[in-house]
Amino acid sequence: MIVRDIPKTLSAIVLKMTAKRPQERYQSMNDVVHDLEEFLGVVEAGPFTPRQEHRDQLKEQVDQFNRGGWSVLRGQIIYAFLFACGLGALLTAITLHPMWAAFFVGMIALTALAYQIIIGVTNKTYIFIRFRQLVLNAGVLDWIQWSVVMGLLLMLLIALNWVGPWIISGVLGVLLGLGLAFSLDVMAQRQRQILLDQTRQMLKQFRLHGLDENAIQRFVCQESGPRWEEFFEQLFGYPAKIKARQQWRDRSRPKFGAWRDPLVRWIDRKQTARIAARQRNLLASIEADALRARGVDPNEIVRQAQETARRVMENVAKLQRSAAKTVAAPIIPTPAAAGAAPGSPANIMQIVRTVSAEFMNQAAAEAQAQPREVVEYHDDEQDQREHLSWFQRRFGSPFALIFGHQVRFVLAVLILIGFGVWWRQNKGLAALEQVQGIAQTHREIRAERVRGGQIDAQYVIESGRDALEHSGTTPLNIPHMPEVVNLALSGWNAALAGVILLVSAACRGKLMSFTVLLATLVALFGHWFVLPGIGSPQPWMSAAAAGIIAFLGIFFLRRTTSI
Repeated sequence: MIVRDIPKTLSAIVLKMTAKRPQERYQSMNDVVHDLEEFLGVVEAGPFTPRQEHRDQLKEQVDQFNRGGWSVLRGQIIYAFLFACGLGALLTAITLHPMWAAFFVGMIALTALAYQIIIGVTNKTYIFIRFRQLVLNAGVLDWIQWSVVMGLLLMLLIALNWVGPWIISGVLGVLLGLGLAFSLDVMAQRQRQILLDQTRQMLKQFRLHGLDENAIQRFVCQESGPRWEEFFEQLFGYPAKIKARQQWRDRSRPKFGAWRDPLVRWIDRKQTARIAARQRNLLASIEADALRARGVDPNEIVRQAQETARRVMENVAKLQRSAAKTVAAPIIPTPAAAGAAPGSPANIMQIVRTVSAEFMNQAAAEAQAQPREVVEYHDDEQDQREHLSWFQRRFGSPFALIFGHQVRFVLAVLILIGFGVWWRQNKGLAALEQVQGIAQTHREIRAERVRGGQIDAQYVIESGRDALEHSGTTPLNIPHMPEVVNLALSGWNAALAGVILLVSAACRGKLMSFTVLLATLVALFGHWFVLPGIGSPQPWMSAAAAGIIAFLGIFFLRRTTSI
């Protein structure tokens, strides 16, 4: 074979056709056509389709990819590390050694974070690239929110006296992440690279035979067995894997790296909202210049420009939803080109440009025919929007603000800060050791009050205060703060309520927000009351009920589509 890129099978055919001895050549053209058809994978004049040997080869390569020695060892070490740290955190928490528990928890969280950053920088992983885009395109409000979260986390670590253990676990986590990324990962990747190169060579032959990219990816997706996702992602990238999972595979099959999916969807929503806002402002600026050139009243320019931009963005949203339902966009074959899936920021920018041009041409034609009707708006809906204040445009109605994610985030910050102050005032460890006696003393105090018929608001406040005093802990003492608030934030249920609100701040939905606020009230005040048929619930009961309510609300009532 003279040319390296010629397949061996085709080279053998050419060499046989040009053999020196006549008896070594093809004896008829039928033999030549037969061998060429076998090489092309066609039956008579039909299109190319992968044969059974191709399927068997792919399955064997996927099995070796998943069962490679270094890959299996890597997975076993990771699971052993997680199990050891989790068991250590559980045992030290039960035996009342919070410093060690904080160390083990920090080892799990910080090692995972350090490892993802290391492989993101070195391998340019998809999740790392998306986070980098999110950070680089962040606005002032985004930075303020992130700063508040980081400050809150630091305050909690200081209040719980966990700074030292987390610093140590962070250093060890970085070292472990470096060791994993540059030892086991390198060995496993070398072992897998041979299999990936063999598969790529086979898929290259498919492309040479005229098989389109969608058909190739469908073949790999459907013929790779149940553990196909990691192998498929290595070949075609993360976005292609998500699209293949939605189109061609049973979603009940095992998923690879499923923890990334909600993060990527959240980043997509953030990026989409940012680009939509920028496009809306750009369109409004262009339309304002056009209206100013036509001599429109300056008092009407801003309103009409914003109205035009709003109408354009509505058309964009309609076209995007229609395209997502009716048009199957081609799957992007490489990770470098990934990110232009339907609903992605790149796709929205292209749609905005197209719709903007069409809408502006249509508006210009209407302006020539009926200029007054274009620049003057008199319908009731637009007159109503004209009187909306900035607060209403930014947050909506008061009802929407109360059940919005901003309020939940602020409440979470305040509650967790109050819990941290209470923990600090009770010297942390002493509070942890003494809080176990709260339940029994709380029940005795309330039972005595119930027998005396003294059930009112003052009773509720006094019962909470007495329970804390009898348990050896003191209630939160913040000057000028209502006593009921100080008592509500004096306990571990306040920490649970803050975590529930903080987690829910990343979700949307009025029903979900109502459920989460209800769970917060149950966690803070549920164990203060006497329930018919149950009596006085213990704090852990109200915490469990709040956790169940919050779980149901966040996972089943949140809004899954972005507007």
